[in-house]
Amino acid sequence: MLTLDSQRTTFNVVISDLSRCLRSTSSALDKLSSIGFIYYACVHDKDLYDSGEKKLKHCHIVLECMKRQRAKQIINIMCDSFETNFANVQVDEVVSLVSSIQYLLHINDKNKYQYERKELLSNNQEQADAYLIETPKANELTTQALFDFIFKDKLSRVELIYAIGIGKYQHYKSTIEDLYKVAEKRHYK
Repeated sequence: MLTLDSQRTTFNVVISDLSRCLRSTSSALDKLSSIGFIYYACVHDKDLYDSGEKKLKHCHIVLECMKRQRAKQIINIMCDSFETNFANVQVDEVVSLVSSIQYLLHINDKNKYQYERKELLSNNQEQADAYLIETPKANELTTQALFDFIFKDKLSRVELIYAIGIGKYQHYKSTIEDLYKVAEKRHYK
Protein backbone atom coordinates (compact mmCIF):
# COMPACT_ATOMS: atom_id res chain seq x y z
CA MET A 1 0.00 0.00 0.00
CA LEU A 2 1.33 3.41 -0.95
CA THR A 3 1.63 5.95 1.85
CA LEU A 4 2.56 9.62 1.53
CA ASP A 5 6.10 8.77 2.67
CA SER A 6 6.49 5.79 0.31
CA GLN A 7 9.41 6.26 -2.07
CA ARG A 8 9.31 5.04 -5.66
CA THR A 9 10.76 5.83 -9.07
CA THR A 10 7.44 5.22 -10.87
CA PHE A 11 3.92 6.31 -9.99
CA ASN A 12 0.40 5.98 -11.37
CA VAL A 13 -1.27 9.37 -11.12
CA VAL A 14 -4.86 10.42 -11.77
CA ILE A 15 -5.99 14.00 -12.10
CA SER A 16 -9.64 13.33 -11.20
CA ASP A 17 -11.34 16.35 -12.76
CA LEU A 18 -9.54 18.32 -15.46
CA SER A 19 -12.09 21.12 -15.20
CA ARG A 20 -10.63 21.90 -11.76
CA CYS A 21 -7.16 22.54 -13.24
CA LEU A 22 -6.02 26.03 -14.18
CA ARG A 23 -3.29 24.79 -16.52
CA SER A 24 -4.00 22.79 -19.69
CA THR A 25 -2.96 19.14 -19.79
CA SER A 26 -0.35 19.75 -22.51
CA SER A 27 1.19 22.66 -20.57
CA ALA A 28 1.23 20.62 -17.36
CA LEU A 29 2.93 17.70 -19.13
CA ASP A 30 5.47 20.09 -20.67
CA LYS A 31 6.23 21.36 -17.18
CA LEU A 32 6.75 17.79 -15.91
CA SER A 33 9.09 17.13 -18.82
CA SER A 34 11.05 20.33 -18.18
CA ILE A 35 11.80 19.27 -14.61
CA GLY A 36 13.08 15.85 -15.68
CA PHE A 37 10.14 13.45 -15.49
CA ILE A 38 9.28 10.89 -18.14
CA TYR A 39 5.52 10.69 -18.58
CA TYR A 40 2.97 8.55 -20.38
CA ALA A 41 -0.54 10.04 -20.22
CA CYS A 42 -4.02 9.80 -21.66
CA VAL A 43 -7.00 12.07 -21.14
CA HIS A 44 -10.07 9.93 -20.45
CA ASP A 45 -13.19 11.68 -21.62
CA LYS A 46 -15.30 8.68 -22.65
CA ASP A 47 -15.26 6.53 -19.50
CA LEU A 48 -18.54 5.40 -18.00
CA TYR A 49 -19.63 4.23 -14.57
CA ASP A 50 -21.31 0.82 -14.35
CA SER A 51 -24.64 2.71 -14.26
CA GLY A 52 -23.86 4.11 -17.73
CA GLU A 53 -23.33 7.64 -16.44
CA LYS A 54 -20.36 9.43 -17.99
CA LYS A 55 -17.35 10.03 -15.71
CA LEU A 56 -15.73 13.44 -15.39
CA LYS A 57 -12.97 14.20 -17.87
CA HIS A 58 -9.79 13.06 -16.13
CA CYS A 59 -6.18 12.23 -16.94
CA HIS A 60 -4.19 9.09 -16.16
CA ILE A 61 -0.42 9.51 -16.03
CA VAL A 62 2.39 7.02 -15.53
CA LEU A 63 5.30 9.04 -14.18
CA GLU A 64 8.93 7.90 -14.15
CA CYS A 65 11.34 9.75 -11.88
CA MET A 66 15.10 10.04 -12.28
CA LYS A 67 15.53 9.31 -8.57
CA ARG A 68 13.31 7.96 -5.82
CA GLN A 69 10.58 10.39 -4.78
CA ARG A 70 8.09 10.34 -1.94
CA ALA A 71 4.43 10.09 -2.91
CA LYS A 72 3.72 13.40 -1.18
CA GLN A 73 6.41 15.09 -3.31
CA ILE A 74 4.75 13.75 -6.46
CA ILE A 75 1.35 15.02 -5.29
CA ASN A 76 2.83 18.49 -4.70
CA ILE A 77 4.56 18.48 -8.10
CA MET A 78 1.32 17.43 -9.81
CA CYS A 79 -0.67 20.11 -7.96
CA ASP A 80 1.86 22.70 -9.11
CA SER A 81 2.08 21.39 -12.69
CA PHE A 82 -1.68 21.22 -13.24
CA GLU A 83 -2.45 24.17 -10.96
CA THR A 84 -4.99 22.18 -9.01
CA ASN A 85 -5.62 21.18 -5.42
CA PHE A 86 -4.49 18.19 -3.40
CA ALA A 87 -7.93 16.52 -3.47
CA ASN A 88 -7.83 16.41 -7.29
CA VAL A 89 -4.65 14.29 -7.41
CA GLN A 90 -4.46 10.57 -6.69
CA VAL A 91 -1.16 8.73 -6.62
CA ASP A 92 -0.64 4.97 -6.52
CA GLU A 93 2.23 2.56 -6.94
CA VAL A 94 3.17 0.97 -10.25
CA VAL A 95 3.21 -2.81 -9.98
CA SER A 96 3.98 -3.36 -13.67
CA LEU A 97 5.12 -0.50 -15.87
CA VAL A 98 3.88 -2.30 -18.97
CA SER A 99 0.41 -2.92 -17.55
CA SER A 100 0.16 0.64 -16.24
CA ILE A 101 1.00 2.11 -19.64
CA GLN A 102 -1.35 -0.27 -21.44
CA TYR A 103 -4.12 0.68 -19.00
CA LEU A 104 -3.91 4.26 -20.26
CA LEU A 105 -5.62 3.06 -23.46
CA HIS A 106 -7.56 0.20 -21.74
CA ILE A 107 -5.72 -2.29 -23.96
CA ASN A 108 -6.15 -5.17 -21.51
CA ASP A 109 -9.74 -4.39 -20.53
CA LYS A 110 -11.99 -4.76 -23.57
CA ASN A 111 -15.06 -3.96 -21.42
CA LYS A 112 -13.88 -0.35 -21.15
CA TYR A 113 -13.75 2.27 -23.88
CA GLN A 114 -10.73 1.62 -26.10
CA TYR A 115 -8.72 4.83 -26.48
CA GLU A 116 -6.75 5.18 -29.70
CA ARG A 117 -2.97 4.95 -29.84
CA LYS A 118 -2.75 8.58 -31.00
CA GLU A 119 -4.37 9.66 -27.71
CA LEU A 120 -1.34 8.52 -25.71
CA LEU A 121 0.84 11.49 -24.79
CA SER A 122 4.48 10.91 -23.91
CA ASN A 123 7.88 12.54 -23.91
CA ASN A 124 9.34 9.06 -24.50
CA GLN A 125 7.31 8.00 -27.53
CA GLU A 126 9.65 5.25 -28.73
CA GLN A 127 9.47 3.46 -25.39
CA ALA A 128 5.70 4.03 -25.23
CA ASP A 129 5.34 2.27 -28.60
CA ALA A 130 7.32 -0.70 -27.28
CA TYR A 131 4.95 -1.06 -24.32
CA LEU A 132 1.83 -1.05 -26.47
CA ILE A 133 2.26 -4.54 -27.87
CA GLU A 134 -1.47 -5.10 -28.45
CA THR A 135 -1.69 -2.40 -31.12
CA PRO A 136 -2.30 -3.56 -34.73
CA LYS A 137 1.25 -2.62 -35.69
CA ALA A 138 2.64 -5.18 -33.22
CA ASN A 139 0.34 -8.22 -33.47
CA GLU A 140 3.14 -10.72 -32.90
CA LEU A 141 5.52 -10.75 -30.02
CA THR A 142 9.19 -10.99 -30.80
CA THR A 143 11.62 -12.96 -28.70
CA GLN A 144 13.32 -9.63 -27.96
CA ALA A 145 10.06 -8.18 -26.58
CA LEU A 146 9.58 -11.24 -24.35
CA PHE A 147 13.23 -10.99 -23.28
CA ASP A 148 12.72 -7.33 -22.31
CA PHE A 149 9.57 -8.12 -20.31
CA ILE A 150 11.37 -10.83 -18.35
CA PHE A 151 14.90 -9.41 -18.00
CA LYS A 152 14.46 -5.63 -18.23
CA ASP A 153 11.00 -5.14 -16.71
CA LYS A 154 11.42 -8.20 -14.46
CA LEU A 155 7.81 -9.23 -14.85
CA SER A 156 6.61 -12.30 -12.99
CA ARG A 157 4.67 -14.90 -14.96
CA VAL A 158 1.38 -13.47 -13.70
CA GLU A 159 2.40 -9.91 -14.63
CA LEU A 160 3.46 -11.16 -18.06
CA ILE A 161 0.05 -12.79 -18.58
CA TYR A 162 -1.61 -9.46 -17.74
CA ALA A 163 0.78 -7.62 -20.05
CA ILE A 164 0.40 -9.83 -23.13
CA GLY A 165 -2.85 -11.69 -22.49
CA ILE A 166 -3.39 -15.37 -21.76
CA GLY A 167 -3.74 -16.30 -25.44
CA LYS A 168 -0.32 -14.96 -26.37
CA TYR A 169 1.17 -16.41 -23.20
CA GLN A 170 -0.07 -19.87 -24.21
CA HIS A 171 1.08 -19.36 -27.81
CA TYR A 172 4.65 -18.43 -26.76
CA LYS A 173 4.74 -20.61 -23.63
CA SER A 174 7.82 -22.69 -24.54
CA THR A 175 9.86 -19.57 -25.43
CA ILE A 176 8.67 -17.83 -22.26
CA GLU A 177 9.57 -20.82 -20.08
CA ASP A 178 13.03 -21.02 -21.67
CA LEU A 179 13.59 -17.32 -20.93
CA TYR A 180 12.45 -17.73 -17.31
CA LYS A 181 14.85 -20.68 -16.88
CA VAL A 182 17.73 -18.49 -18.07
CA ALA A 183 16.53 -15.64 -15.81
CA GLU A 184 16.39 -17.95 -12.80
CA LYS A 185 19.91 -19.22 -13.50
CA ARG A 186 21.10 -15.62 -13.70
CA HIS A 187 19.14 -14.71 -10.53
CA TYR A 188 17.08 -12.04 -12.31
CA LYS A 189 13.81 -13.33 -10.83
